[in-house]
Amino acid sequence: MISCTNFNAPLFERIDDNKLRVIGVSIGPHPEVSPGDTVTATAYFAGNPVVSVDAFSIAHSILWASDGTIPSDDYTITPINYISGLPDSIRFSFVVNSDVFIGRRNFSSLSQAKSDSVANIFIKNKTDLSTYLSGLPAKDLDSLKIFADKMVLPAFLLFTAHSASGTSLKIKTDFSIKYHVPDLGTASALSNPSIHWVGICKVPSQYALGFSLDSINLNNNHVITYLYNSDTPSLVDSIIDVDTGYSYFLAADNGVYSSIDSNSMTRSDTAWDTIIDRNGVSQYATYNYMWFYQNLEYNAENADTLMLIDNNESALVEMRPPRLTSIHRFRVCLCVYDQFPGIWNRPRGETVRMANGVFRYSEAYIKKYGE
Repeated sequence: MISCTNFNAPLFERIDDNKLRVIGVSIGPHPEVSPGDTVTATAYFAGNPVVSVDAFSIAHSILWASDGTIPSDDYTITPINYISGLPDSIRFSFVVNSDVFIGRRNFSSLSQAKSDSVANIFIKNKTDLSTYLSGLPAKDLDSLKIFADKMVLPAFLLFTAHSASGTSLKIKTDFSIKYHVPDLGTASALSNPSIHWVGICKVPSQYALGFSLDSINLNNNHVITYLYNSDTPSLVDSIIDVDTGYSYFLAADNGVYSSIDSNSMTRSDTAWDTIIDRNGVSQYATYNYMWFYQNLEYNAENADTLMLIDNNESALVEMRPPRLTSIHRFRVCLCVYDQFPGIWNRPRGETVRMANGVFRYSEAYIKKYGE
């Protein structure tokens, strides 16, 4: 269960009002894009309000220095379709240069000359690529597919967020550039994690140890309140009833999506990506969950009595409601990202969900912990 610690010390998962925090940046529609694509980035913020964002650039090479990483070849980009949701988020698009591979070292066994040659084929024939490909002999098509599939260019999106208190935070998120050409049969683009709901489970204390949403024996011994539900928004309720004799868990779907088909049968599908490694073995992406929380009625003098979570980077984490019952409003932020164990040249897909809620305390809980 939740362990004892110094609650007044800074906690990574706790969002404080006086600090600018970036929860995550999602690159869409996929974290793996092609030259010439229009890409949309969505950044999510919390803590000290963000009032502006600027200095947008992209880099493909990063140097390690004593004070962190430094982009060595960054160049300015101009955001398009900019939508401000400040202080909580921004969304903007940008276009990946069609010639981005030319002259740049990428993750492949190809020489720079061969890589440039492949890139030039797509550049010169971009207006009618299908016609060009249909005229190639089968042997040349196979070779072009093999070469295109090998080429992966790392990319780092950089920008700076400025908060109401005057602090600034330089943000770096990574994606990758790779040719995805359906007519050529290249590999499909990897996806961002798919998270359909976020909620809080209320579990009688006698069932809390070992509680799991996947356990049939425990499934009927809890109540879940959805803070976010993309499939059934009508189920969302921001009120969390807090009582004695219960334990509470933050929960999200674990990437396995269930639905009802036309024959009224339940079908489960996984959103996890798979790739074939160099040994010909299918590798499944794994999901990591980073939970953050914010007491929206923060009381620094009583930090040890506020909301607390046990962040174990899974889809289900224990949460302790405030014991200072004058505190009601809270925010939950979840960043889910995937990775391929042992695969180093693939982008990290990322999805963020943010939701607010209100604690409503029973008379017994108030009596136990006081006002």
